Amino acid sequence: MDEVQSASPEQLRQLSEVIQHVARKNLNIAFCFAGLPHEINALLEHPGTTFLRRAVPFSCEDLSDDEVATILQATAKLGDKAFTPDALARATQLCHGYAYLIQLIGSVAWLFSETSTIAIESVDASVPLVIERMGTQVHMPAVRSLPERELEFLVARAQQEEAITFGAIAEHMGKPVNPAFDTSAQAYQPGVD
Repeated sequence: MDEVQSASPEQLRQLSEVIQHVARKNLNIAFCFAGLPHEINALLEHPGTTFLRRAVPFSCEDLSDDEVATILQATAKLGDKAFTPDALARATQLCHGYAYLIQLIGSVAWLFSETSTIAIESVDASVPLVIERMGTQVHMPAVRSLPERELEFLVARAQQEEAITFGAIAEHMGKPVNPAFDTSAQAYQPGVD
């Protein structure tokens, strides 16, 4: 089940009951669900999802550039298209090993390609839509409930071009180091940055 955070607590409760019923009968069952970790955790706090809380979590790590390129090319081939070498290199670079970006960039570049070849122009043309979709589908849900100070921290962090220290972020915010560090610990949500 993808995007499990979109399910209602009642739907998850019902699903949990069915899974428990199957497990009690000693039948083999596997159930996988995916979504942003912080949203899954919030959903699993609802009553009736206790059984699902016992699931073994698995976090997807960033993929290597070779893995990204292989996935992009193989998936395009399933749709009777192929990336040119330079388009594949650019798409791979844009994905940063992040699974959802692979899906977004691959699908949008595939859509923008009017031939059986996905050229670098199609990849470059996909970037604005990919950024928009990442914002609405990943970033906005992740930050919508953040307090103002935590959001301010994330904005300051995002404005830095490279990885920097918490002290540098605090300086950018005009804050002492300790409060910025405390805020960062609260604001950081794995799977979003």
